[in-house]
Amino acid sequence: MRAALTAAALLLCLSPVAQAQRDSPVVSRTERVTAIVESVDQGSRTVLLRREDGSFVSMKLGAEVRNFAQIKAGDRVVVEHTEAVAAAMAKPGQPPVVAAEADTRRPVGARPGAATADVLRVRVTIDQVFSGGQMVSFTGPAGNKRTIAVRNPDMQNFVRGLRTGDQVEVTFIDVVAIKVEPAQ
Repeated sequence: MRAALTAAALLLCLSPVAQAQRDSPVVSRTERVTAIVESVDQGSRTVLLRREDGSFVSMKLGAEVRNFAQIKAGDRVVVEHTEAVAAAMAKPGQPPVVAAEADTRRPVGARPGAATADVLRVRVTIDQVFSGGQMVSFTGPAGNKRTIAVRNPDMQNFVRGLRTGDQVEVTFIDVVAIKVEPAQ
C-alpha cells in the first residue's frame, strides 16, 4: 500500500488538480491481493502463481518487467489497488476535462516491482440534490446525465451544500502497485 499511496501522493502533488482538490472530500479504498510464486520459467518469462484461495494462474511477463531473473519459487507477489474520488467547487477558467498518468518501475538490480497511477478530472453541472445529500443528479462535460447515490458522510456533507447549476470538479484516481517480496 505504501507504494500505491506514494505514487498517488506524488502524482497529486505535481498535478494542478491537487490545488483544486486540496480541501475537498475524498473517498478512497484499497484492496490488497497476494500470491505465492510456485514456479518460474526464465526462458518463456512465465510465472505460475498460487492465489490466496489456492487456485493457480499463469502469467507471461514481457521485457518491460525489469529484474525478472530475480523472481524465484516461494516469493510473494503483492498487488495493491487504490481508487479514490474527490470533489470540489470548480474554479473559473479550468478546462472541463484533464487527464494524467504516471508509471514507475524499479531500478535495474532492485527487487521487481512497478506502480501506475491514472488521474481524471471532469467538470459536472449539478442538476438536483436529493434526500439531504444522499443522491445527486448532474450533467457531465459531454452532456451525459447521471444520478448517483452518495454514501460517504463527508461527501454527503459536501453535496448538501450544492445548488442547481453549481459547477463541480470531480477527480478520479486509480493506482496499482506490484511488488515481489523474497520467500520467507
